Amino acid sequence: MARDDGTTWRQGLDKGKLIDLGRILASHGYRFTTISPLSHERVNARCSSDRAHSIEDVFGWNRPFEASVLPHEIFKLLESATLLEEVEPDIFRMRLRVSTIGAHLYFHSAFPTTDVDAVFFGPDTYRLVREARLQMNDRNFRPKRIADMGCGSGAAAIELAGLRPDAEVLAVDINQSALLLTEVNASLANTLNVESRESNLFHGLDGEFDLIVSNPPFMADLGERLYRNGGADLGIEFPLLLIEQALERIAVRGRLWMYSGVPIVRGENVFIKRLSNVLNGPRWRWDYEEIDADIFGEELEKPPYDQADRISAAWIRIERLV
Repeated sequence: MARDDGTTWRQGLDKGKLIDLGRILASHGYRFTTISPLSHERVNARCSSDRAHSIEDVFGWNRPFEASVLPHEIFKLLESATLLEEVEPDIFRMRLRVSTIGAHLYFHSAFPTTDVDAVFFGPDTYRLVREARLQMNDRNFRPKRIADMGCGSGAAAIELAGLRPDAEVLAVDINQSALLLTEVNASLANTLNVESRESNLFHGLDGEFDLIVSNPPFMADLGERLYRNGGADLGIEFPLLLIEQALERIAVRGRLWMYSGVPIVRGENVFIKRLSNVLNGPRWRWDYEEIDADIFGEELEKPPYDQADRISAAWIRIERLV
C-alpha cells in the first residue's frame, strides 16, 4: 500500500486514530465478512458495485466513494489519519479494509493484497479461528503460554486470548505491518494479554509454549508476498520448516495446531509423507484432517499448480507426550 509520496501507509499511521475509527465503526454496528480475493473481484465487477453507497461498501468492499457516503466525523478522521487515496477528483478509496469475527473488528490490507507486506484476512482466517475455538473446548487443556506464529491481522491470537484471559499470548510475525495492525486490533478487542513480537520464526522468542497455533504461508507465490509465499515444493516448504522448529519449543503436553493448504499431485500428498518422517517416534501424538477438499481452484490454471489435482485445506494437531 504505497502512498503517493512513495512511503508505505504505516509510516504515516496514527494508531490512536485507527483505534478511534474502529470504535466509531463498532458504534455504528459495522459487520463485514471478507470472502476470497477472486469472489471479491467478481462482486466488485458488477455494474452496481462501481461506487460505494454504504459504510460496508467503503470499509469492507473497498470501493471508491464520495465524501458524502460517510458520516462527517468518519470522513474527517480518515483525512487526518492519512487513510484515504484520491483515485479521481473528489473520489476516494480506503488504504485499509475492516472485517469482523463476531463482535471484533479487524483492520487489514486494502484490496487487492498485492504488496509484499500485505496483511491478509479472508476465508483461511475464519477457518483457522473456527478450528482453534473447537480445540479449546477440551477442558483438560488450559494453555498458559500461547504463540500465534505468522499472526497477520492477529485474529487467532486475539480470539484465543479472549478465551484464555489468564494466558500470555504472543502474536508473532516478521511483517511489521502485520504487527502494527495486530496491536490496533487487540486494543479494539480489549485483549490486554496479547503482545506483538517481531521474529523470523522462533529466532526472536525464548522458552517453551503450551500452545503454538499457525496459518503459515502455503502457496508458491511468484510475488514472494510474506503472508502467502510458502516456498518450494508447491508451497509446503515453509509450513514444514515451521513445524520442525516448533517441535523444539512445545512444552511437555503442549500442542501445535496448524491450518495449511496442501497440494495433491496425481493423487499423492507429499506433505503428509514428509510430516510422518518428522514426527516419527514415541515423543509425539498427531493427526491430520482434511477440512476442505478444494480451495484456490483458480491456481490450477497456471504454473506451478497446473500439474496438481487440487489444493486442500488441512488441520494438523500435534501433541508432545514426553
